Amino acid sequence: MEDSRPLEKYGVIFDVYYNVHAVAEAHDHQTWDCYLADGNTNTVIVTESGFNVQNLNYEDYIAKGTLNDEQVKWLEYMMTTDFSKMLPGMGIGTGSAIGAQAVALGMQHVGENFSQDRRWDEGYYDCSSFVYRMYIQLVIELPTMAAEYCDSNHFTETEAELSPGDLIFYSYSDNGHYKNVSHVAIYAGNGMEVEAANSNIGVVYRKFLTNNIGLYGSPYGK
Repeated sequence: MEDSRPLEKYGVIFDVYYNVHAVAEAHDHQTWDCYLADGNTNTVIVTESGFNVQNLNYEDYIAKGTLNDEQVKWLEYMMTTDFSKMLPGMGIGTGSAIGAQAVALGMQHVGENFSQDRRWDEGYYDCSSFVYRMYIQLVIELPTMAAEYCDSNHFTETEAELSPGDLIFYSYSDNGHYKNVSHVAIYAGNGMEVEAANSNIGVVYRKFLTNNIGLYGSPYGK
């Protein structure tokens, strides 16, 4: 982040750099708490509760060795321009671009752990915190009950309308939650999904499961 103007005498407008144009488009104008340090020697430490985002790129995640050969090949392909060009409706700043980025982020965490107790710790997720933590990196903050959010905003879809980044809500029992939703996954395209599945297998990239569907929804509308 840097100030490209004369601080507007503490007005104050800053430019925030993103290395993905679609993410920058999605950011729009926001209000943040900023800390100003004079000189080159001052250090500002900002702490906050919540989740930790590991500051690694996709190549770093491949180097961790948690992905199998098929997952490595798929992740590398998803980061190319050829992949983005093949998505329906793809264009700079479109919903499809944002969805593809969410899938790519999710793929970086395949092989990591599932835990409801440690859902906000680095390397640990449950299904809803996994979805939240992928999309918050794209400046889209989803509520805990994302199914109700999608439904109330008319962001629901049919199976035929699914595109990468859309959410799949599963209902396995009468649990008292909205429409009895008990699990959520991110649709990855090509009949696949990425999700924090359960404590036995952790974060996985696997075939899209079409049974026990509660509803389908887009996190951002289309």
